[in-house]
Amino acid sequence: MLKKFEEMPEAKKLKIINAALSEFASKGYDKGSTNIIAQKAGISKGLIFHYFNSKANLYLYLYDYTLKVISDDLYQNVDLQNGDILQRIMDITLKKVTLLQKYPDILAFSQKAYLEDSKQIKQALLNKQQQSNHQAQQDFLANIDYSYFKNDLDIDKAMMTIYATLEKVSVASITQKELDLDTTFTTIKTYTDFFRDIFYKKKGD
Repeated sequence: MLKKFEEMPEAKKLKIINAALSEFASKGYDKGSTNIIAQKAGISKGLIFHYFNSKANLYLYLYDYTLKVISDDLYQNVDLQNGDILQRIMDITLKKVTLLQKYPDILAFSQKAYLEDSKQIKQALLNKQQQSNHQAQQDFLANIDYSYFKNDLDIDKAMMTIYATLEKVSVASITQKELDLDTTFTTIKTYTDFFRDIFYKKKGD
């Protein structure tokens, strides 16, 4: 079924996606209405179920779609060969801030999805979130130049501290009622400057 949806003309496909993003972002899964999605998209409700078979499949498709849009755009413009992990963090954060401003519907949906507790899709969402977090961590840790770190440092513990801190900041920011992207960026910059000071060699070392 999804293959048929993907083969639709792009403009028509995006109309359905945007209508569904808007509906679920404002109302969540349980209260989100496929009738309203169909009306906004200018199609019959039957077509939604023809393409996705169920409301849950539509929601989970949107979750995967939003991840792909962000990751495709993000990694096209971030140099993952840069071995300075703290500089990479700042590059990725700045790009994410730009992308979330560029895709406001995706941001709103992502915030709602992160807090979604509907019994019908909660476990499936958790599984997808765990998979995406694992992939993000692999990308985050790839091609690191450990020579930046102090010689007597326990690098594994330093990396765990960096990753756990930034993960906590990210969760705190996305679960805010009103997400302040500028404040999030400033907070992460403060932490990366702090980590650079305590974990990295000084110039000339």
